[in-house]
Amino acid sequence: MEEKIQKSKPTCLDSALGLLSLRMRSQGEMRQRLLRKNYEVEEVEAVMERLKELKLLDDREYAEAWSRQHLNRSQRALKQDFYHKGILSDDLNGVDLGDDQSKANSLVQQKMRSVSMPDWQNKNRIYQYLQRRGFEGHVINQALHPFFPD
Repeated sequence: MEEKIQKSKPTCLDSALGLLSLRMRSQGEMRQRLLRKNYEVEEVEAVMERLKELKLLDDREYAEAWSRQHLNRSQRALKQDFYHKGILSDDLNGVDLGDDQSKANSLVQQKMRSVSMPDWQNKNRIYQYLQRRGFEGHVINQALHPFFPD
């Protein structure tokens, strides 16, 4: 006799732990992913509270890890990332997002190693590179000045 094995739907907690086994998640990301899997709102909120109690879900810790991994992004860009991940600005208190000027200076030095001759095209490329990473114009100009004096 062939026995049919039914696959039961994993519990909300099992799904959450599975998601956390892949990588850290913000509370907003976790809530969104669990709701997308059609779990009830009350069940998702209960699991979220349990994960916070177990210290498996912590937006402040997540923000610190994210900012350490994305050193080439400005404070403004990091804050925008956190907003999209559902992290409230209250959770960012005390998180070191780094100094924009020192980050920009470091990135310009890094880019200048690959430039054979400083010219206006390279300056524009580097300027645009830093802009895409969220740095403001005056910060970029200050970082470029030692390599491209006016």
